[in-house]
Amino acid sequence: MSDITATSRQQCLGIKLINQAVTQMDGEMQRNVTVVEKTVASAEFVEDQAHEVTSAISIFKVGKTAHNLNTAIAQPAPSKKKNSASIFVILDQQNSENKKIVNSG
Repeated sequence: MSDITATSRQQCLGIKLINQAVTQMDGEMQRNVTVVEKTVASAEFVEDQAHEVTSAISIFKVGKTAHNLNTAIAQPAPSKKKNSASIFVILDQQNSENKKIVNSG
């Protein structure tokens, strides 16, 4: 009879340990799900920001060769106020009709 009681206590203890382990695994799984959801939200936010930046810079034209970068000259436009934002007119030496006005302020 004492052997049966001891075995029953061991089984009960084993079942409690298994239950604890399953509960811990469930908690870790929930934490992992939360981390994945936050990561997905962050990735979507970064993707949205990338689209906004792409849209914002799409107004600029970039030359097809490195040579074109060397031909651009930045000249400050005349300023009437001392504290006004700097405005540059960029001329392409190869095609003087291409002008861009860039406001750096």
